[in-house]
Amino acid sequence: MLACSPALEVKAEPQDCSADARLAYVEDIMLDAYLWADHVEPVDRLGYSDPAELMADLRYDALDRWSYVRDLSEATDWFDEGAYVGGGYSLRSDAAGDLRFALVYPDNPAHDAGLRRGDRLLRINGFAVEDLSTNDAWNDAYGPVEDGAVVVLGVERPDGDTFDAHMVLGEVTVPTVYRSRVFEDGDRTVLYFMLTSFVEPAHEALDALFDDPAVADVDTVVVDLRYNGGGLIAVARHLAALVARDHAGEVFMTYWHNAAHAHENTATYLEEYPWGRSVDHVVFLTSGSTGSASEMLMFSLEPYVPVTRVGGRTSGKPVGMNFFEACDLFVSPVTFQTGNRDVQATYFDGLEPDCAAEDNLLVELGADDDPMLVAGLQQLAGAECPDATARLPVSMEPSGSADALRGGLR
Repeated sequence: MLACSPALEVKAEPQDCSADARLAYVEDIMLDAYLWADHVEPVDRLGYSDPAELMADLRYDALDRWSYVRDLSEATDWFDEGAYVGGGYSLRSDAAGDLRFALVYPDNPAHDAGLRRGDRLLRINGFAVEDLSTNDAWNDAYGPVEDGAVVVLGVERPDGDTFDAHMVLGEVTVPTVYRSRVFEDGDRTVLYFMLTSFVEPAHEALDALFDDPAVADVDTVVVDLRYNGGGLIAVARHLAALVARDHAGEVFMTYWHNAAHAHENTATYLEEYPWGRSVDHVVFLTSGSTGSASEMLMFSLEPYVPVTRVGGRTSGKPVGMNFFEACDLFVSPVTFQTGNRDVQATYFDGLEPDCAAEDNLLVELGADDDPMLVAGLQQLAGAECPDATARLPVSMEPSGSADALRGGLR
């Protein structure tokens, strides 16, 4: 997912929007600003018609799983508004390998069709999900993703009842702060919330959450990032400042570019918000779907606030991306490696949890019996972790079939 840094000095957007000019711009960016520009293997761009395919073939696959080219309007709708056309849900597989709905956002098409967290997906427009083993098969079964399209999903409730959900696709607006609550746990006052995505609307939602009188006495924050694949670093910095108010003005994150742009290496700093808190502890709930800005937030907070990670190993993206506009393209290559105040980040294999815990898809997120929240609170109380072999649901759909831009949200 995207994690934007301060602007880089690069070639200006092409004035000529011909097919070759667009391809040439992608190639130029990858040979100039790309973090691993010295590893880019030359290709004949005249053999390409799709800039996204050219980008994929120029990537340094040994480390880069993320650089991409997308439609400009689609990408800006997502990052600026947290909006897209779809159903407003994501899927994960459970311990038995069954696909279940992990997130179903309220007041969006999937929820309106009766779908809920924990429901098992059996069929898509009549096609059994176990037969959809490739991206093309999955996407063909789902059909065109456009406003007003109807997708019929065969579903089984946790109690065994089955039904067909007629989901009418439409504009989805993601609630960036989800299922927040304040509660007492022993001598701690705890704020729990799920941060679903690092997009622009999250700034306002986080300010509203921390400015609420209900959180005035909070000393412990549990941030649920188990399905958050990342986004805008500015949102991560904002949240860090809200829980580490005493460290306003100190380094949040450092940026390390390639040799040609080393003179642009820089740092960003924590701002001060009157409604911020200086909390005693932050617990992050994580999984293999937790990545990019989510990881940067946790790593960059460690010099200032006690941080505990509970759940599963994160996806491992210690690098970030600038985005460049090229006609109707959103060009987003990896352009920098990150670091916190003290050290450069190298967690390409992910960040290990301090305590492994299961994501039980049959339990509501953040409920009193949510195993991940329970394990986090037990850690704070000094108790032992649950069974470290607990299986986290990490698979969504055939690789690439769910939308990577939005962390698998359909």
